[in-house]
Amino acid sequence: EQVRYVSMKKFTNDNYLASVNWQDAKDYCQWIGQQSGLPVDLPTEAQWEYAARSRGQFLNYSSDDGKFGDFIDPSSKAYIPLNMRKPNPLGLYDMIGNGWDWTNDWYDENYYSVSPEKNPQGPQSGTTKVTRGSAGTNFMDNQNIERYAMPPVLTEIMSTGRGFRCAVQSPTPLQPVTK
Repeated sequence: EQVRYVSMKKFTNDNYLASVNWQDAKDYCQWIGQQSGLPVDLPTEAQWEYAARSRGQFLNYSSDDGKFGDFIDPSSKAYIPLNMRKPNPLGLYDMIGNGWDWTNDWYDENYYSVSPEKNPQGPQSGTTKVTRGSAGTNFMDNQNIERYAMPPVLTEIMSTGRGFRCAVQSPTPLQPVTK
């Protein structure tokens, strides 16, 4: 007997996370790097955490004011469009509460017990990739950032809510371009 799953796409509309698998996300970031001439890739898990916590701070809801949008129905089971909430102090939107972002790291639940303290790059290999964020489909999901192990190739049932961010991999800050 074939098992049928209800597609999660019914919970989204336009202007939502890209919902792509890990390799497509990585390929896109590297393409952006080729186009820009900058070393662009998916962020490591540590880089993602640093950005989400606005340079490592502890912030409820990852926003500038520590509030989660009052307009959101706590019983809602749907994702909301991107950029509806306020950005965090670094100007980044939707670090929590609207799905999960792929990172470059392989998942190992014990990695941080043996990793370098500064700028860990993740395990060398594995079978699942680290995603960070939260579903945001209920109020409690948005109180912290969660860490998940996800297979790099997603099935239809798992595809919704998997997005990504690209990060410039530079040891020094980039200088603004002036015209």
